[in-house]
Amino acid sequence: MSENLKSRVMFVIAMLAALGLYLYGVSRQSWSASGYKPSLSQPEVVLPAPISIVLAGGDKHLAGNLLFFRVLVASLQQLDEGMQQNLANLQQQVSVLLPAHEDNYYVAAATLPWFGKVKEANLILHRAGEARPHDPYPFFFEGFNLQYFFGDYYHGAQMVERAALAAPQFKVALQVIAAKWYARTPTPGLSGQALDLLIAQAREPAFKQFLQKQKARHELLLSLNKKVAMFRMQMHRLPSSWQDMIEAGLLTEEPKDPLGAALMVDNQGNARPVK
Repeated sequence: MSENLKSRVMFVIAMLAALGLYLYGVSRQSWSASGYKPSLSQPEVVLPAPISIVLAGGDKHLAGNLLFFRVLVASLQQLDEGMQQNLANLQQQVSVLLPAHEDNYYVAAATLPWFGKVKEANLILHRAGEARPHDPYPFFFEGFNLQYFFGDYYHGAQMVERAALAAPQFKVALQVIAAKWYARTPTPGLSGQALDLLIAQAREPAFKQFLQKQKARHELLLSLNKKVAMFRMQMHRLPSSWQDMIEAGLLTEEPKDPLGAALMVDNQGNARPVK
């Protein structure tokens, strides 16, 4: 390396380090003015990843692990909304430096969504999944967050299918979950196509039979929902039982769930199995 280039590199490193120290100094002045005393359990300052690398002597693994140490010592119960966002930002920085960091994505999955930071958690999980293609958990946790917090069963099921591919030992169990989520997708065409694809790919006879019953349930519920809507239009109320719909001429007998559960109409007028 020429002396000129070496000087430029050292100048850039010095400037980045100075910026990091400046940000920390500004924060210290703000804390002093407000009488606030910072501690390691509260991540007040989140430096950009490049600055963290510089401050760690150019070692991104060390920088990522130092950032994650700050995550571990943070006490979430004591953090206000602003500090919770800082913690989410801190974990995202770790995922930029070390996307495959197992503990980081575990902690993110277990904490951030429950503090309203679902998108931040899923970004960390998505990076972990891309860096750990044979680990089913980042895909599963991301899928769970999609269906649980956003009601996005279709894309949640897709992530669970990716988890199944990453874990052959859990493949059938995960595909069962994916099939159930596909069946709850609001768009009938998408859910039906997804179930057909799962059925076509199934190799175990018992699992294929389960999927076929799941598809039959899905089609039955779609048909019942249409008939409930017709009853509501005619009677200006929801049916109190299937007998109401039989008496109205919309059904000839009480519907039977292919998977053996009792069926009911909820307060929104949707037919569904009783858990």
